[in-house]
This record gives sequence, structure tokens and C-alpha cells, in this order.
Amino acid sequence: AAEAEEEQAAAEAEGRFRRDLARLLLRYKAIGGSGFQAALGGGTFAVLRTCFGTTMEMFASPLNARSSPFCSAFVDTDSAFGSLGSFLDLRPESGAFEANPPFVPLVIDAMCEHMEQLLSNAESKSAPLLFAVVVGASAALKRHAAWQRMQQLAASRFGRAQWLVALHSHGYTEGHAHICKGGAREARRMSSCDTVIFIWASSAGAAKWPPTAVAEQALRAAMKATVPRNLHKASKANKMAHAAKKKQKRQRQRQGK
Repeated sequence: AAEAEEEQAAAEAEGRFRRDLARLLLRYKAIGGSGFQAALGGGTFAVLRTCFGTTMEMFASPLNARSSPFCSAFVDTDSAFGSLGSFLDLRPESGAFEANPPFVPLVIDAMCEHMEQLLSNAESKSAPLLFAVVVGASAALKRHAAWQRMQQLAASRFGRAQWLVALHSHGYTEGHAHICKGGAREARRMSSCDTVIFIWASSAGAAKWPPTAVAEQALRAAMKATVPRNLHKASKANKMAHAAKKKQKRQRQRQGK
């Protein structure tokens, strides 16, 4: 009887897992666009943990989270796999966190406001709090007020570093890595624009996790390692930039003649 009960419990648990997984996959499939869920490479997360003590992602999903727990947009489908829900509902008083939000101005603006409140609270309590924020510096985003909001926070008492990583020197992990037929190599994708890494921290946070030149170099090297090895998989933006560079070279050659 005991063995039968164990088998029934195992079958019920398997059934719940399959239902939860189906709901999860359907939700993220409905969003569309692998770029929406692109993530930093494993090496970059390792550097962030080593140099800045980051222990949690503020914008992730069960399909791309490096560790659990994490924050994500859909607590109804994601909580079964380790999500704590939206970062905007989380109120950490200390610690170090990674944030690679969707490059959507409204989301970024809300993130900045929430982080500034948390940092102000940590500063008043002399608590160590740090956010390593990774955002695509696209031309469209730079025209939006959300970009100015990030620059304001970077110039505030909490801004500790701002590093630009050029388009051709880094990549991301594909948002659809779980269904990529080519395996881990094909799961890499070129970035479609420059990326900026912001380090925002309270005074105690900056003292505990200083943004040194060594940390910057390690981050750049780790992000470069995520560039696709198969250049045929480069993004459309990267191909266009490469074509423009070749055109400029031909023009210089003609002028030299």
C-alpha cells in the first residue's frame, strides 16, 4: 500500500510539473521575439558574482535565469520554477543584484525610480546595496526620457561607474536557447547595439564591491566570449555595420588613387 501511495504521489507531481511547464512555455512563446529574453553569458554572470557579489537577477525568466531565486514578469507561470515575482515589488535593504531589463523605456524608467528609492533607504541605514545594470544603448532608447533618467542616476551620489561595450565586441545568450537546434554555440547572438553597464551603489555598497579597472576588464572579456563563433549567425545590425565599414574602406581606397 505504501509503495502504491508513493507511485501515485510521484505521478501527481509529474503531472503538476508537466502542466506548469506547458503553461510556462506557452506564455513565453506568445511573447515572441528571442531578443526579448536574451541574457548575459555564463562567464559574465561569474564575473559579476566574483567582483560585485551579485546573487540574484532582477529581470529574468525560468528559461534564462542563471540561479534561483530570481525576479520575473509573470509570477503566475514562473513561481513554480523559482521566481519571486516582479522586481518592482521586491524591497531588498542590502545585497548586490544584476539587472538586465527589457530595453523598454517604461520598464527602465520604473526600474530607475525603484532602485533610487532602495538606494536612498540603504544609504540612510549605512547598508551595502549595489545594482549592476546592463542596458542596450540603442539610438531609439537614447532619444527617450528613460535614457536621461539613467544618466541622472549615474551622475547622482549613487553612480559609481558607467562602461560602454561596443556593438562588435560582445554578445548575449539567445532567448530561445532552450529550443536552439545547434546547441550551446548556436545559442549565442550578437548584440544589436552598444551596451552600457551601470554600477549604482550606496556608500557602503561601493566600499564593499568597488568598481575597479580589473572588474571592468574582466566584464569586457566575458561579454566578448559570448560573441557567436559562427559569424553567419550575426545579427542584421551587425551585418549592416560590417557592410558600411567595407564601403567606407573602398571609398578611402578610391580617394587614395
